Amino acid sequence: PEQGRGDPTDARCDIYSLGCVLYEALTGRKPFTGDNADAVIYQHNYAEPALPRTIDPTIPEPMQAVVLRCLQKDPAKRYQSADELITDFEHLRAGDLSLTALIQARYGTGAEEQMRRRLGRRYRWALPLAAAL
Repeated sequence: PEQGRGDPTDARCDIYSLGCVLYEALTGRKPFTGDNADAVIYQHNYAEPALPRTIDPTIPEPMQAVVLRCLQKDPAKRYQSADELITDFEHLRAGDLSLTALIQARYGTGAEEQMRRRLGRRYRWALPLAAAL
């Protein structure tokens, strides 16, 4: 998302990219599609991907949690390093991923929060209106 906004990037962009690859590997679909590059970039910044388990209910909920954390719109809410991600993969393999990660998985990737930041308070009414159209 940062690249699409023209913001500075760091290793957390790679974590996001890995999340996209994991999403596609698990579901057989890209997290975002569109008619052109601008549409896809917009979605990476402001849209929620379908939850992996809605596409394939056999995906373990903890794995969905890891993927969604990788796909957080706000870099501060993503894994901060590959080591942190590896730790959760090790917990996944052992079957003891934290409750925090599972709870985060139920609340998507922060698209609505990013949209609120972009629109500001003045235009809060625009999001529900756009969704209704």
